[in-house]
Amino acid sequence: MADLTKPRDLDAILARRRGRSASVRDLTDGLDRPPARAGAFLSPLRWLLGIAAQIVIVALVLLAILAVPPVLACSERAQHGFFAGNTFGTCAAQGISARMGAFEQKVRRLILVSGQ
Repeated sequence: MADLTKPRDLDAILARRRGRSASVRDLTDGLDRPPARAGAFLSPLRWLLGIAAQIVIVALVLLAILAVPPVLACSERAQHGFFAGNTFGTCAAQGISARMGAFEQKVRRLILVSGQ
């Protein structure tokens, strides 16, 4: 039975257990240095900021997809003139809210159909 009080060298144990055969290639460059860490996420704060930046980018793209067409349509309508009491701001707000409502309905429909 093994003596549990003796200190063990894990590297020596692993070296004894696996003998390198001819079918195993040594892919190291021969230098004993620690592996280089990825430069993108060295700390948890950078990791969190990276995720937050990706969420912001997706939100901005989604907002641009939903908001740009109604604003362009209202600017085209502004060249011809609005109806009485209508302004560019109200036209854009109505168009954006209509597109947001349609987008919300499509997402709801996708969620409801996915459970069937």
